[in-house]
Amino acid sequence: MKEREGLEKKNHVIGHKFVVTFFLMLIYIIGRNIQIPWVVVEEEVVHQEALAEYVGNILGKDTSSGSIFALGIGPWVTSMILMQLIGSVFKERTRVISTSFMRRITLLFTLVVASIQAAVEVGKMNLVNLTVLPDFLVPVITVMVLIGGSFIVIFIGETNASKGLAGTSALILVNILTGFRASILAYTKEEQWANPDTRTVLLFGVLPGLYVLAIIIVTTLFEKSEMRLPLNRIMIRNDLSKDNYIAIKLNPAGTMPVMFAMTFFMIPYYLIEGLMALVGEVPWLLATSKVFRLDNYIGITIYLFTAILLTKGFSNILIDPSNMAKEFRESGDCIAGKRPGEETKKFLKSCIRYCSRRSAAMQCITVGLPLYISVLLQMDSKLFKMPMTMIILTGIILNILEEIKVLKGFKDYKPFL
Repeated sequence: MKEREGLEKKNHVIGHKFVVTFFLMLIYIIGRNIQIPWVVVEEEVVHQEALAEYVGNILGKDTSSGSIFALGIGPWVTSMILMQLIGSVFKERTRVISTSFMRRITLLFTLVVASIQAAVEVGKMNLVNLTVLPDFLVPVITVMVLIGGSFIVIFIGETNASKGLAGTSALILVNILTGFRASILAYTKEEQWANPDTRTVLLFGVLPGLYVLAIIIVTTLFEKSEMRLPLNRIMIRNDLSKDNYIAIKLNPAGTMPVMFAMTFFMIPYYLIEGLMALVGEVPWLLATSKVFRLDNYIGITIYLFTAILLTKGFSNILIDPSNMAKEFRESGDCIAGKRPGEETKKFLKSCIRYCSRRSAAMQCITVGLPLYISVLLQMDSKLFKMPMTMIILTGIILNILEEIKVLKGFKDYKPFL
Protein backbone atom coordinates (compact mmCIF):
# COMPACT_ATOMS: atom_id res chain seq x y z
CA MET A 1 0.00 0.00 0.00
CA LYS A 2 2.77 2.42 0.95
CA GLU A 3 4.68 1.53 -2.21
CA ARG A 4 1.61 2.34 -4.29
CA GLU A 5 1.14 5.69 -2.51
CA GLY A 6 4.82 6.51 -3.06
CA LEU A 7 4.52 5.69 -6.76
CA GLU A 8 1.40 7.87 -7.04
CA LYS A 9 3.24 10.79 -5.41
CA LYS A 10 6.15 10.40 -7.85
CA ASN A 11 3.79 10.36 -10.82
CA HIS A 12 1.89 13.34 -9.38
CA VAL A 13 5.02 15.51 -9.15
CA ILE A 14 6.26 14.54 -12.61
CA GLY A 15 2.77 14.88 -14.07
CA HIS A 16 2.34 18.34 -12.53
CA LYS A 17 5.66 19.53 -13.95
CA PHE A 18 4.80 18.07 -17.36
CA VAL A 19 1.45 19.91 -17.40
CA VAL A 20 3.15 23.20 -16.44
CA THR A 21 5.72 22.75 -19.20
CA PHE A 22 3.04 21.82 -21.72
CA PHE A 23 0.99 24.98 -21.10
CA LEU A 24 4.05 27.24 -20.99
CA MET A 25 5.30 25.86 -24.30
CA LEU A 26 1.80 26.24 -25.73
CA ILE A 27 1.88 29.94 -24.78
CA TYR A 28 5.31 30.21 -26.39
CA ILE A 29 4.08 28.61 -29.64
CA ILE A 30 1.00 30.85 -29.71
CA GLY A 31 3.19 33.93 -29.15
CA ARG A 32 5.40 32.92 -32.07
CA ASN A 33 2.30 33.04 -34.30
CA ILE A 34 0.92 36.41 -33.10
CA GLN A 35 1.94 38.84 -35.81
CA ILE A 36 2.72 42.52 -35.22
CA PRO A 37 -0.17 44.24 -37.08
CA TRP A 38 1.87 46.83 -38.99
CA VAL A 39 4.56 44.40 -40.19
CA VAL A 40 4.01 43.14 -43.73
CA VAL A 41 4.98 39.48 -44.09
CA GLU A 42 6.61 38.77 -47.42
CA GLU A 43 5.10 35.86 -49.34
CA GLU A 44 8.54 34.97 -50.67
CA VAL A 45 10.93 34.92 -47.74
CA VAL A 46 14.31 36.40 -48.60
CA HIS A 47 17.03 33.76 -48.31
CA GLN A 48 19.10 34.31 -45.19
CA GLU A 49 22.74 33.49 -44.72
CA ALA A 50 22.96 29.81 -43.78
CA LEU A 51 24.29 30.32 -40.25
CA ALA A 52 21.83 33.10 -39.40
CA GLU A 53 18.95 30.95 -40.61
CA TYR A 54 20.12 27.89 -38.73
CA VAL A 55 20.75 29.74 -35.47
CA GLY A 56 17.34 31.33 -35.84
CA ASN A 57 15.71 27.90 -36.09
CA ILE A 58 17.44 26.70 -32.92
CA LEU A 59 16.89 29.85 -30.83
CA GLY A 60 13.41 30.63 -32.14
CA LYS A 61 14.42 33.75 -34.06
CA ASP A 62 12.09 34.27 -37.03
CA THR A 63 11.74 37.93 -37.97
CA SER A 64 10.30 36.98 -41.37
CA SER A 65 7.07 36.01 -39.58
CA GLY A 66 6.81 39.43 -37.91
CA SER A 67 5.65 37.88 -34.62
CA ILE A 68 6.01 39.41 -31.16
CA PHE A 69 8.41 36.57 -30.20
CA ALA A 70 10.48 37.04 -33.37
CA LEU A 71 13.78 37.45 -31.48
CA GLY A 72 13.36 34.13 -29.67
CA ILE A 73 15.72 33.32 -26.80
CA GLY A 74 18.88 34.43 -28.61
CA PRO A 75 19.52 37.61 -26.56
CA TRP A 76 18.93 35.76 -23.30
CA VAL A 77 21.19 32.83 -24.19
CA THR A 78 23.98 35.17 -25.32
CA SER A 79 23.75 37.15 -22.07
CA MET A 80 23.73 34.06 -19.86
CA ILE A 81 26.81 32.66 -21.56
CA LEU A 82 28.75 35.90 -21.16
CA MET A 83 27.69 36.33 -17.54
CA GLN A 84 28.71 32.78 -16.67
CA LEU A 85 32.13 33.33 -18.17
CA ILE A 86 32.53 36.70 -16.42
CA GLY A 87 31.31 35.15 -13.15
CA SER A 88 33.94 32.42 -13.43
CA VAL A 89 36.65 35.09 -13.75
CA PHE A 90 35.50 36.79 -10.54
CA LYS A 91 35.25 33.41 -8.82
CA GLU A 92 38.87 32.67 -9.64
CA ARG A 93 39.77 35.95 -7.93
CA THR A 94 37.84 34.82 -4.83
CA ARG A 95 35.26 37.56 -5.21
CA VAL A 96 31.71 36.67 -4.26
CA ILE A 97 28.88 37.82 -6.53
CA SER A 98 25.29 37.31 -5.39
CA THR A 99 22.85 35.42 -7.61
CA SER A 100 20.37 38.30 -7.62
CA PHE A 101 23.07 40.76 -8.75
CA MET A 102 24.17 38.42 -11.54
CA ARG A 103 20.55 38.07 -12.66
CA ARG A 104 20.08 41.86 -12.81
CA ILE A 105 23.28 42.27 -14.81
CA THR A 106 22.22 39.43 -17.12
CA LEU A 107 18.83 41.05 -17.76
CA LEU A 108 20.51 44.40 -18.39
CA PHE A 109 22.88 42.85 -20.89
CA THR A 110 19.92 41.01 -22.46
CA LEU A 111 18.26 44.39 -22.98
CA VAL A 112 21.35 45.67 -24.79
CA VAL A 113 21.67 42.57 -27.01
CA ALA A 114 17.93 42.50 -27.75
CA SER A 115 17.99 46.21 -28.67
CA ILE A 116 20.83 45.68 -31.16
CA GLN A 117 19.21 42.62 -32.72
CA ALA A 118 15.79 44.27 -32.88
CA ALA A 119 17.21 47.41 -34.52
CA VAL A 120 19.04 45.34 -37.14
CA GLU A 121 16.01 43.16 -37.92
CA VAL A 122 13.52 46.06 -38.02
CA GLY A 123 15.71 47.64 -40.67
CA LYS A 124 14.97 44.60 -42.87
CA MET A 125 11.22 44.55 -42.20
CA ASN A 126 8.52 45.99 -44.44
CA LEU A 127 6.56 48.29 -42.10
CA VAL A 128 3.21 49.95 -42.79
CA ASN A 129 3.10 53.66 -41.98
CA LEU A 130 0.46 54.30 -39.34
CA THR A 131 -1.56 57.45 -39.93
CA VAL A 132 -1.96 58.11 -36.20
CA LEU A 133 1.79 58.20 -35.62
CA PRO A 134 4.74 59.95 -37.24
CA ASP A 135 6.67 57.71 -39.63
CA PHE A 136 9.85 57.71 -37.53
CA LEU A 137 7.99 56.29 -34.51
CA VAL A 138 6.85 53.09 -36.26
CA PRO A 139 10.32 51.46 -36.29
CA VAL A 140 10.92 52.60 -32.69
CA ILE A 141 7.67 51.03 -31.51
CA THR A 142 8.46 47.85 -33.46
CA VAL A 143 11.83 47.60 -31.72
CA MET A 144 10.11 48.03 -28.34
CA VAL A 145 7.56 45.31 -29.17
CA LEU A 146 10.32 42.86 -30.15
CA ILE A 147 12.29 43.63 -26.97
CA GLY A 148 9.14 43.17 -24.87
CA GLY A 149 8.44 39.85 -26.57
CA SER A 150 11.99 38.73 -25.83
CA PHE A 151 11.49 39.43 -22.11
CA ILE A 152 8.18 37.54 -22.12
CA VAL A 153 10.10 34.56 -23.51
CA ILE A 154 12.59 34.97 -20.63
CA PHE A 155 9.70 34.88 -18.15
CA ILE A 156 8.35 31.69 -19.77
CA GLY A 157 11.79 30.07 -19.61
CA GLU A 158 12.44 31.02 -15.97
CA THR A 159 8.96 29.87 -14.92
CA ASN A 160 9.51 26.54 -16.63
CA ALA A 161 12.92 26.21 -14.96
CA SER A 162 11.36 26.58 -11.50
CA LYS A 163 8.05 24.77 -11.98
CA GLY A 164 8.33 22.59 -15.07
CA LEU A 165 10.62 20.13 -16.83
CA ALA A 166 13.82 20.74 -18.81
CA GLY A 167 14.18 24.41 -17.87
CA THR A 168 15.28 26.70 -20.71
CA SER A 169 16.09 23.67 -22.86
CA ALA A 170 12.34 23.11 -23.32
CA LEU A 171 12.20 26.28 -25.45
CA ILE A 172 15.10 25.05 -27.58
CA LEU A 173 13.41 21.65 -27.90
CA VAL A 174 10.21 23.32 -29.15
CA ASN A 175 12.21 25.38 -31.65
CA ILE A 176 14.00 22.30 -32.98
CA LEU A 177 10.86 20.15 -33.25
CA THR A 178 8.73 22.87 -34.88
CA GLY A 179 11.44 23.51 -37.47
CA PHE A 180 12.36 19.85 -37.99
CA ARG A 181 9.43 19.02 -40.26
CA ALA A 182 10.04 22.11 -42.40
CA SER A 183 13.72 21.25 -42.70
CA ILE A 184 12.99 17.68 -43.80
CA LEU A 185 10.45 18.88 -46.38
CA ALA A 186 12.90 21.48 -47.68
CA TYR A 187 15.59 18.81 -47.95
CA THR A 188 13.35 16.48 -49.99
CA LYS A 189 12.73 19.33 -52.46
CA GLU A 190 16.42 19.96 -53.10
CA GLU A 191 17.92 19.48 -56.56
CA GLN A 192 19.39 16.03 -55.99
CA TRP A 193 15.91 14.58 -55.38
CA ALA A 194 14.46 15.81 -58.68
CA ASN A 195 15.28 12.49 -60.44
CA PRO A 196 16.63 10.20 -57.72
CA ASP A 197 18.49 7.01 -58.58
CA THR A 198 20.14 4.30 -56.47
CA ARG A 199 23.33 6.34 -56.06
CA THR A 200 21.34 9.38 -54.87
CA VAL A 201 19.40 7.32 -52.34
CA LEU A 202 22.61 5.82 -50.96
CA LEU A 203 24.61 9.09 -50.82
CA PHE A 204 21.84 11.43 -49.68
CA GLY A 205 19.52 9.05 -47.85
CA VAL A 206 21.07 5.90 -46.39
CA LEU A 207 24.57 7.26 -45.66
CA PRO A 208 23.32 10.42 -43.84
CA GLY A 209 20.84 8.30 -41.91
CA LEU A 210 23.63 6.00 -40.69
CA TYR A 211 25.79 9.03 -39.84
CA VAL A 212 22.97 10.57 -37.78
CA LEU A 213 22.43 7.25 -36.00
CA ALA A 214 26.16 7.08 -35.21
CA ILE A 215 26.02 10.64 -33.82
CA ILE A 216 23.13 9.74 -31.52
CA ILE A 217 24.97 6.64 -30.25
CA VAL A 218 28.31 8.41 -29.73
CA THR A 219 26.68 11.43 -28.05
CA THR A 220 24.75 9.12 -25.72
CA LEU A 221 27.93 7.20 -24.84
CA PHE A 222 29.79 10.42 -24.05
CA GLU A 223 26.88 11.71 -21.96
CA LYS A 224 26.57 8.48 -19.97
CA SER A 225 30.26 7.59 -19.61
CA GLU A 226 32.24 8.96 -16.67
CA MET A 227 35.68 8.98 -15.12
CA ARG A 228 35.58 7.74 -11.53
CA LEU A 229 38.19 9.00 -9.07
CA PRO A 230 38.43 6.97 -5.80
CA LEU A 231 37.65 9.15 -2.78
CA ASN A 232 38.66 8.56 0.84
CA ARG A 233 36.04 9.88 3.28
CA ILE A 234 37.10 10.10 6.90
CA MET A 235 33.52 9.73 8.17
CA ILE A 236 32.98 6.37 6.45
CA ARG A 237 34.78 3.41 7.99
CA ASN A 238 32.93 0.37 6.67
CA ASP A 239 32.46 -1.70 3.54
CA LEU A 240 30.81 1.26 1.77
CA SER A 241 34.05 3.26 1.78
CA LYS A 242 35.41 1.38 -1.22
CA ASP A 243 32.41 2.54 -3.30
CA ASN A 244 33.13 6.26 -2.77
CA TYR A 245 34.30 8.13 -5.82
CA ILE A 246 34.01 11.40 -7.75
CA ALA A 247 32.36 11.02 -11.14
CA ILE A 248 33.40 13.33 -13.99
CA LYS A 249 31.37 12.94 -17.18
CA LEU A 250 33.30 12.23 -20.33
CA ASN A 251 31.24 15.09 -21.74
CA PRO A 252 31.55 17.59 -18.82
CA ALA A 253 29.91 20.56 -20.55
CA GLY A 254 27.24 18.50 -22.27
CA THR A 255 26.19 19.27 -25.84
CA MET A 256 25.36 22.94 -25.34
CA PRO A 257 28.77 24.30 -26.51
CA VAL A 258 27.76 23.33 -30.05
CA MET A 259 24.81 25.72 -29.83
CA PHE A 260 26.52 28.34 -27.66
CA ALA A 261 29.35 28.56 -30.20
CA MET A 262 26.80 29.50 -32.84
CA THR A 263 25.39 32.18 -30.54
CA PHE A 264 28.84 33.65 -29.98
CA PHE A 265 29.52 33.38 -33.69
CA MET A 266 26.49 35.57 -34.37
CA ILE A 267 27.71 38.48 -32.20
CA PRO A 268 30.17 39.81 -34.84
CA TYR A 269 27.54 39.06 -37.50
CA TYR A 270 25.02 41.41 -35.87
CA LEU A 271 27.67 44.05 -35.16
CA ILE A 272 28.70 44.07 -38.83
CA GLU A 273 25.05 44.13 -39.95
CA GLY A 274 24.43 47.10 -37.64
CA LEU A 275 27.47 48.98 -38.94
CA MET A 276 26.43 48.39 -42.55
CA ALA A 277 22.96 49.71 -41.72
CA LEU A 278 24.61 52.92 -40.43
CA VAL A 279 27.47 53.51 -42.90
CA GLY A 280 26.38 51.43 -45.87
CA GLU A 281 27.93 48.37 -47.50
CA VAL A 282 31.56 49.35 -47.13
CA PRO A 283 33.89 46.87 -48.93
CA TRP A 284 35.87 45.90 -45.84
CA LEU A 285 32.65 45.30 -43.87
CA LEU A 286 31.30 43.10 -46.65
CA ALA A 287 34.56 41.13 -46.74
CA THR A 288 34.50 40.71 -42.95
CA SER A 289 30.85 39.60 -42.95
CA LYS A 290 31.69 36.79 -45.39
CA VAL A 291 34.21 35.36 -42.92
CA PHE A 292 31.61 34.75 -40.19
CA ARG A 293 29.64 32.24 -42.23
CA LEU A 294 29.58 28.47 -42.56
CA ASP A 295 30.11 28.40 -46.31
CA ASN A 296 33.89 28.90 -46.13
CA TYR A 297 36.80 27.10 -44.47
CA ILE A 298 37.81 30.07 -42.32
CA GLY A 299 34.32 30.55 -40.91
CA ILE A 300 33.92 26.85 -40.08
CA THR A 301 37.34 26.78 -38.41
CA ILE A 302 36.52 29.85 -36.28
CA TYR A 303 33.20 28.26 -35.27
CA LEU A 304 34.85 24.97 -34.26
CA PHE A 305 37.61 26.80 -32.37
CA THR A 306 34.90 28.74 -30.48
CA ALA A 307 33.17 25.45 -29.60
CA ILE A 308 36.46 24.06 -28.24
CA LEU A 309 37.03 27.12 -26.04
CA LEU A 310 33.47 27.01 -24.72
CA THR A 311 33.72 23.28 -23.98
CA LYS A 312 36.87 23.88 -21.95
CA GLY A 313 35.45 26.96 -20.21
CA PHE A 314 32.09 25.46 -19.26
CA SER A 315 33.71 22.21 -18.10
CA ASN A 316 35.69 24.15 -15.49
CA ILE A 317 32.68 26.29 -14.56
CA LEU A 318 30.31 23.36 -14.05
CA ILE A 319 32.77 21.22 -12.08
CA ASP A 320 34.98 23.98 -10.53
CA PRO A 321 38.13 22.11 -9.37
CA SER A 322 39.18 24.99 -7.09
CA ASN A 323 35.96 24.82 -5.08
CA MET A 324 36.03 21.01 -4.94
CA ALA A 325 39.63 20.97 -3.66
CA LYS A 326 38.70 23.57 -1.03
CA GLU A 327 35.69 21.53 0.16
CA PHE A 328 37.80 18.37 0.42
CA ARG A 329 40.40 20.17 2.49
CA GLU A 330 37.81 21.59 4.88
CA SER A 331 36.00 18.25 5.31
CA GLY A 332 39.16 16.15 5.56
CA ASP A 333 38.26 14.01 2.55
CA CYS A 334 40.81 13.41 -0.19
CA ILE A 335 41.29 11.73 -3.54
CA ALA A 336 43.20 8.48 -3.18
CA GLY A 337 46.93 9.06 -3.61
CA LYS A 338 46.66 12.87 -3.82
CA ARG A 339 47.57 15.39 -1.14
CA PRO A 340 44.80 17.85 -0.17
CA GLY A 341 45.01 21.38 -1.52
CA GLU A 342 46.99 22.40 -4.59
CA GLU A 343 47.91 18.86 -5.66
CA THR A 344 44.26 17.81 -5.62
CA LYS A 345 43.28 20.94 -7.53
CA LYS A 346 45.88 20.30 -10.24
CA PHE A 347 44.85 16.66 -10.50
CA LEU A 348 41.16 17.57 -10.90
CA LYS A 349 42.05 20.14 -13.55
CA SER A 350 44.03 17.52 -15.47
CA CYS A 351 41.08 15.10 -15.32
CA ILE A 352 38.64 17.77 -16.50
CA ARG A 353 41.07 18.71 -19.27
CA TYR A 354 41.31 15.05 -20.32
CA CYS A 355 37.52 14.68 -20.58
CA SER A 356 36.81 18.08 -22.14
CA ARG A 357 39.43 17.57 -24.86
CA ARG A 358 37.87 14.29 -25.93
CA SER A 359 34.39 15.78 -25.75
CA ALA A 360 35.45 18.76 -27.88
CA ALA A 361 37.18 16.46 -30.37
CA MET A 362 34.08 14.28 -30.71
CA GLN A 363 31.73 17.22 -31.25
CA CYS A 364 34.06 19.07 -33.61
CA ILE A 365 34.65 15.99 -35.78
CA THR A 366 30.97 15.01 -36.02
CA VAL A 367 29.87 18.60 -36.71
CA GLY A 368 32.87 19.92 -38.63
CA LEU A 369 33.37 17.05 -41.08
CA PRO A 370 29.99 17.54 -42.88
CA LEU A 371 30.50 21.33 -42.95
CA TYR A 372 33.94 21.02 -44.57
CA ILE A 373 32.52 18.52 -47.08
CA SER A 374 29.71 20.94 -47.97
CA VAL A 375 32.28 23.65 -48.79
CA LEU A 376 34.43 21.20 -50.73
CA LEU A 377 31.45 20.06 -52.84
CA GLN A 378 30.00 23.60 -53.02
CA MET A 379 26.61 22.32 -51.82
CA ASP A 380 24.24 24.47 -49.78
CA SER A 381 22.08 21.72 -48.28
CA LYS A 382 20.35 21.37 -44.93
CA LEU A 383 21.81 17.86 -44.82
CA PHE A 384 25.22 19.10 -43.70
CA LYS A 385 23.82 20.97 -40.67
CA MET A 386 21.78 18.01 -39.45
CA PRO A 387 24.61 16.73 -37.17
CA MET A 388 24.50 19.96 -35.12
CA THR A 389 20.76 19.58 -34.66
CA MET A 390 21.02 15.92 -33.67
CA ILE A 391 23.78 16.53 -31.10
CA ILE A 392 21.75 19.29 -29.44
CA LEU A 393 18.50 17.30 -29.63
CA THR A 394 20.09 14.15 -28.19
CA GLY A 395 21.65 16.11 -25.33
CA ILE A 396 18.35 17.79 -24.43
CA ILE A 397 16.39 14.52 -24.47
CA LEU A 398 19.01 12.78 -22.31
CA ASN A 399 18.92 15.66 -19.81
CA ILE A 400 15.11 15.48 -19.63
CA LEU A 401 15.25 11.73 -18.98
CA GLU A 402 17.89 12.30 -16.30
CA GLU A 403 15.75 14.99 -14.66
CA ILE A 404 12.75 12.65 -14.56
CA LYS A 405 14.97 9.95 -13.03
CA VAL A 406 16.16 12.38 -10.34
CA LEU A 407 12.59 13.45 -9.55
CA LYS A 408 11.59 9.82 -9.10
CA GLY A 409 14.57 9.15 -6.84
CA PHE A 410 14.04 12.31 -4.78
CA LYS A 411 10.70 11.05 -3.51
CA ASP A 412 12.39 7.96 -2.09
CA TYR A 413 14.61 10.15 0.12
CA LYS A 414 11.96 12.69 1.14
CA PRO A 415 11.04 10.91 4.43
CA PHE A 416 14.66 11.33 5.55
CA LEU A 417 14.92 15.04 4.67
